Amino acid sequence: MRLGDQISIVPSDELIEMRLMALAFRKGKIVEIRRNGEGLIFGAWVELEGQPYLDEQEWFIPLESIDYAEA
Repeated sequence: MRLGDQISIVPSDELIEMRLMALAFRKGKIVEIRRNGEGLIFGAWVELEGQPYLDEQEWFIPLESIDYAEA
């Protein structure tokens, strides 16, 4: 995972828990990578393509919902 990577947002249990399933199947670009205390990636801030969601263009997306294959 690198800054600027194009990704697709896919459904996951984490996305459901965050109540962000409306973002599933949207595409975006990674603008910030988030790591835990051990340095492991747990998600990223993603700039959405197209229209904002709830007036916001950037959203935190958990790692389980980030897919490169469909991007």
